Amino acid sequence: MPHQNESMLRDVYSAAAEADVERLRQLIHPEVVWHVPGRNVLTGDYKGFAEVLGLFGQLAAMTDGTFQSELHDVVANDEHVVGLHTERGQRSGCSLEARLALVGHVRDGRLSEVWEGHLDAEAFDSFWSG
Repeated sequence: MPHQNESMLRDVYSAAAEADVERLRQLIHPEVVWHVPGRNVLTGDYKGFAEVLGLFGQLAAMTDGTFQSELHDVVANDEHVVGLHTERGQRSGCSLEARLALVGHVRDGRLSEVWEGHLDAEAFDSFWSG
């Protein structure tokens, strides 16, 4: 039986893929902080559910709806989750295929803070800066 936080993170990925805002609202803490590293237009700290939802909207808008995350695996315990996935999308004639890990802290059964770790940060920056 999977850990409850593993199920929660898998549901976050599923809800995000389906653009299910109400489900995301139940899974992501209202005071969430989402850290996007790098040197590109998305870099920064997104604070609160509305800003994180805005980030998700930017991903879709900037890729004309082609952005997607393919989940490979989730590791979880009582306080943390790690989601391993590949992001794909098309933008300005360029393709993105970026492998990364989302490292998250869980509070009250919801995702409360997230750090993105990109395997190829330079390629990620290049895609989102172009």
